[in-house]
Amino acid sequence: MYINSTQREQLTQMLFDKMIELRKKEVKNIMAYEIAFQDVIEKVFPEESWWDITGCEIFIHLMVHKNPEATIIEILKQLKED
Repeated sequence: MYINSTQREQLTQMLFDKMIELRKKEVKNIMAYEIAFQDVIEKVFPEESWWDITGCEIFIHLMVHKNPEATIIEILKQLKED
């Protein structure tokens, strides 16, 4: 799948917007972040499952690092562009 720069920018913006929204609501549950990030990915790429877009294991990354911002960066680093 080819991910163009517009999709990458849209995904980046939407993931960070979602993180900010959850932080403002003082959400601490990492599963809420996991689900929200997965939903964002599938909104940007409606024809694909989130795991077809990124190699990042979102839940595991959140569990290990406990940092949603770092997880977003990892999601973007591991985009599957073939």
